[in-house]
Amino acid sequence: MPVSRLSRLVIVAVSLVGVALLPPIGPAGASARAGSKLAVTCPGNPVAVSVSMMANLQDYVSACPGGTEFDLPVGDFYRFGTIYPVTGDRFIGTGSGPGGTNLYGSRILPTSNWSARSGVWVDSVDVTLDTRAIAALDDKTGVSCAVGYYPQGPKAPGICDYPDLLFLDGAWLARVLGPDPLAPCPGTLVTAGTYCIDYGAKKIFLGTDPAGHTVSYSGDSGAGQLLQFAFERTTITGLGGLKLAPAVTLMKLQVSQYANTDPTTAGVSPPGGAVVQMTNGWVLDNVVISMNHGVGLGMGGDAWTVSNTTLTYNGKSGYGGPSSNGTFGPNNSVTYNNQDFFNVVWGAGAGKMSGAGPITIFASTFSHNLGNGLWFDASYHNALVTGNTMVGNTGFPPGDSQHGGDGIRVEISCFITITNNVVTGNDRVGINLDNSHDVTVGGVGGANTVSGNGNGEIQVSYHGRTGSGFCSPLSSKNNHVINNAMTMSGTDAVGVQVDAACNGCVSGTLFTGNTYAGGFCSDLLWQWWDGSIQQKVDFPTWKASYGQDPTGKC
Repeated sequence: MPVSRLSRLVIVAVSLVGVALLPPIGPAGASARAGSKLAVTCPGNPVAVSVSMMANLQDYVSACPGGTEFDLPVGDFYRFGTIYPVTGDRFIGTGSGPGGTNLYGSRILPTSNWSARSGVWVDSVDVTLDTRAIAALDDKTGVSCAVGYYPQGPKAPGICDYPDLLFLDGAWLARVLGPDPLAPCPGTLVTAGTYCIDYGAKKIFLGTDPAGHTVSYSGDSGAGQLLQFAFERTTITGLGGLKLAPAVTLMKLQVSQYANTDPTTAGVSPPGGAVVQMTNGWVLDNVVISMNHGVGLGMGGDAWTVSNTTLTYNGKSGYGGPSSNGTFGPNNSVTYNNQDFFNVVWGAGAGKMSGAGPITIFASTFSHNLGNGLWFDASYHNALVTGNTMVGNTGFPPGDSQHGGDGIRVEISCFITITNNVVTGNDRVGINLDNSHDVTVGGVGGANTVSGNGNGEIQVSYHGRTGSGFCSPLSSKNNHVINNAMTMSGTDAVGVQVDAACNGCVSGTLFTGNTYAGGFCSDLLWQWWDGSIQQKVDFPTWKASYGQDPTGKC
């Protein structure tokens, strides 16, 4: 089922019945920021990091040579500042959750800071950074958030634009905004599981009694700016200089609740980006990146690997590219992302990989994201997608038939192979090839299982788009859909769809040896472009008149 505002509140309600994080370890991570300049020397290699050292971990990282292993202690470390590693550094925790190493960009708000007022609880102490200007810069044209999530009008920031977030017992609370930009936080809108912030009055209004709960708030780093990142791909070189830090390893960590903005944000210092940003040779294993405002993992650089990693409940998306020569799998999970209602067009949902390649994505799950599951765009090329599961990804906003909801979306890309995946229950198309060429879906021993998707099972589309890059000129030629097992619902479709001027735009595209279950063989569910007219036909006509699936079965 799609994750709606209502279902998110249900999650919050469940958390009130006794789910709680470990008791916070006070200020242990409160000042772990680059530039704190604690006078330290490198304790050796590996470094057994104590709880007290976590407050100034960057100082130890800077003092140690490249290739140092930092063994991080168990605990919940709040307001944990950005780490700029040195080439080859390794950061090894003990796993996420109770008894693990949990790094938070948020800080705990004491219960004593809250007072009851007319059915809501008010904190007049902890708002120290006004993010209204940041939100406005993040969305200058009013398109970042999903349609319908601009309660103050299209020229004012929307729900998705505010990077600071409030959490209750580790569960995501929903922000509300009033319709009047001059009064953005009327208490009458705040109900259980929701909050709003009046930046002018520097007050937080919460609709749930905080007594007996852990309330955490992400935003201010303590230095008058957003705390956006946990691990950057760069090394501090002195005098404000940075250089790439390749071959860094992160293992057995949770990274959560950072107030990162969109990567395209102008005027924010520092500029936005993913909470964890990789470069060449990075290794992530058994890492949880969750509940951050923007993108969770930035997959940049070459020859990186991500395995046994969970990207979940992030505000915009679990991952973002471009990325090349990377390996994503096995056992990664990308679920329930786009919790802050971003516009899917800009990569919200599980995420988007653009303009790069090659990559191998295998044995991983992409499910229940508000948007698409696995999405390639803008001349992505030479990808292998095999042995994954894509289920329950939804179009967003609800009922939107144009944005999101594909299990696998290949858009203006090329030379991609998709085999042995299970793609089911997505809102729109299971596997959607949009203005893409030389894509192979299935094959001998490589059948995909595709069923129960709302608008189609496997479709090849041509919309006459233009573009430049590795995959230009754009077409829908030479796509091969081979030996896949599809279960039809009677409202979905299979085949080739053309809705623009087309001169040979789908030449070489063939369906071969696919099987179709569901008992809809006589329905007009098979689509084909005959060179001049878009056709909708039954399965026998699909075979006899257009030569598709000559050995296929229905």
